[in-house]
Amino acid sequence: MAKDLLSYWKPKTVDDMLAKGGAQLHAASDQYDRVRDGDTVWIVTIRSGMLKLVTCINVWRVTGQADAAQLLGVPADELWEAEYHIVAAAENAREIAERDIHSFAPQLRFKSTGGNDRLTLNEDGTVNAAQLQAMRVLTPESAALLATVL
Repeated sequence: MAKDLLSYWKPKTVDDMLAKGGAQLHAASDQYDRVRDGDTVWIVTIRSGMLKLVTCINVWRVTGQADAAQLLGVPADELWEAEYHIVAAAENAREIAERDIHSFAPQLRFKSTGGNDRLTLNEDGTVNAAQLQAMRVLTPESAALLATVL
């Protein structure tokens, strides 16, 4: 069964990808070992404590760096170095942009066996990026909420 996952990018990575422009066909991370073909990876960042949706990738293939480079038609050394690469089908690729979803932060829920099923907001309402360093599985309701932004 396909799942929706939340993945964090540092603001510098987002800036680099925004500078490149175009559709986001690919992402790479050593954490993507949990991703399967057919999953959706929602990519977010935090700027000044505010949650931003960057893009989502409807995963067509999970592969290694060399195969990802071949699928994308680029040299392997042009890709972010990681063990796992996710690739979207060209017709499903979405533009990268920063969309403010901070108002959704208190509503987002994650599947969790340990009870850590939501983001903890700071006293001033901001989000600490450290709690997004590990990829999290979103509930279907939270994924549907994010989908309203795209």
